Order: sequence, then C-alpha cells, then structure tokens
Amino acid sequence: MSVFVPKMKLHYARVKHSITQRYLAEGTDLSDTIDIAVRHNDSVEEMQQVMIDDVAYNVQEVSPDNEMYIAYDFVTIKKVKKGGGSRG
Repeated sequence: MSVFVPKMKLHYARVKHSITQRYLAEGTDLSDTIDIAVRHNDSVEEMQQVMIDDVAYNVQEVSPDNEMYIAYDFVTIKKVKKGGGSRG
C-alpha cells in the first residue's frame, strides 16, 4: 500500500480557468483538472503528487517561471481516484 510522504510545504493560490479553457480541455487529459500557482521553486518540477486538504492530486503538468525576481510556477493537478489512478 502506497503512503503519501510530504517532502515540502508550499503556499498556493488556485487559478481559475476561463470558459474557453474549460471548453478546450473537455474530452482531453486536462478535463477535470485544477491549476494552482506556487512561488517558483526548482523542486516543483520533480513533484508527482500534491496533497491539498487531505486530498491527493497527481501532477499533470508544470509550467515553471524562473525569469522574474518574484516568479510563480503554474501546476496542473488532477484528483487521484481511490484505486490510485487519476479520475477521468
């Protein structure tokens, strides 16, 4: 049985999808995903899962930004099903 072991704690903000983005994602691997923004951290690109409010999410995609002094990485996550896979 797999157990989630946290390696770091980060503050995050949820990023809203526009209506167009939701329509474009429908029927793809990105449907039912959530985007969050975190302060830039090189370790974010290596993350496979995150835990938010005791709910596990698989990391689908990371869009890092390391060119600005105060930079944020955008992370696309998808809720983990009870069996261990992603919902969808």
